[in-house]
Amino acid sequence: MKLSKNKKLKAILFSFLVIFVTVGSSFAGYTYYQLSKVKITEISKTDEDLGIVRTPSSNEDELNVEMDDDIVNIALFGTDRRDPNEKARTDTIMIATIDKKHKKIKLSSIMRDTYVKINGHGMDKITHAYFYGGPQLAIRTLNENFKLDIRDFVLVDFFSLEKIIDALGGVVIDVKKEEIPSMNKNMEEVAWRENKPTAYVTTPGPQLLNGMQAVGYARIRNVGNGDYERTDRQRQVLNLLFDKVTAAGSLKYPYIVSQILPYTETSIDKSTMLKLGAQVFAANITTIDQQRFPLDKNSRDTKINGVYYLWADLNATAKNIHQFIYETQDTGTNTDNNEQKSNTQQNKKTTTTNKTTKSKQTQSTTKTTTEQKNQSTQQSETTSKQEIQSSEESN
Repeated sequence: MKLSKNKKLKAILFSFLVIFVTVGSSFAGYTYYQLSKVKITEISKTDEDLGIVRTPSSNEDELNVEMDDDIVNIALFGTDRRDPNEKARTDTIMIATIDKKHKKIKLSSIMRDTYVKINGHGMDKITHAYFYGGPQLAIRTLNENFKLDIRDFVLVDFFSLEKIIDALGGVVIDVKKEEIPSMNKNMEEVAWRENKPTAYVTTPGPQLLNGMQAVGYARIRNVGNGDYERTDRQRQVLNLLFDKVTAAGSLKYPYIVSQILPYTETSIDKSTMLKLGAQVFAANITTIDQQRFPLDKNSRDTKINGVYYLWADLNATAKNIHQFIYETQDTGTNTDNNEQKSNTQQNKKTTTTNKTTKSKQTQSTTKTTTEQKNQSTQQSETTSKQEIQSSEESN
């Protein structure tokens, strides 16, 4: 799919693409110096610690980790942390694939509430893996559940995103009337933490938003169709930023790099980052393929002990992700349509359909829920678990 305003990219995408495109096209010496501003977080790179199983399975129905030197997979995380030292969840989880064979970038978005196995913590939301064990456990969770070979990550939080937006002059967004109260409330939290005044939005319509306002907009969760529509807003904000960067021209790239890198955290060392950046730039990539997982046909909403999860057929989802990354065949489409309105309507339609067919699915759902509860009871009820569950609604 072509990169366009109707195909909005999620939050972490902007930082990732700008870093690699600008790093690859800037003067090597200057860029290498600028890379010293990036926070490098070392993680174990062993197969065991990252949950990479390279021994082929004898079961023909079981998926194996694929080996392809032309395919590089990197985990992209956008966290909800307010402070650099705060434990956080990953509101945005993506797998960025640098496909040197087909000369494109692919983005696999993983829904944050997907019900997966987290090593040492049983079955839980995939967003909690980062809270339990930082980027290493978050990567391991992706690898073990979807049979992948991810070894590195790039991370940005929404409060760093505010500074990036300001550095690029803000974004013009058409704010809806019903979005204003939640948007302003989100900004109050940022203003309080940063000890600065709140520039409230008072009228709807297209307007230039600064960093605080744009982040407040991107974090709206209780207006429209919940996380699905919040994802749309995040994509909108970052797509607009990406448009500004690409329109700026290569002469301004060094400045852009200097503004963005201080707010980025990664496990990729400077030499590797330069190498990847050069490969992305040399490939002249103009196409970005993206897909959201799990696919709607392989997932459904469910509650376990009163907590919402997105249940998914993990085997089918792993196969779909492999098909998308390695292009073995078409994965099919999700409800990510060209227009946000269509996206929202489709998701609402799906929700309604699920409700009206509930009585027909009772027996199957009861069986599944019972199995999930049995798995859930194996988890230890730790203080950290209670903390992240109690704070879920505030984010």
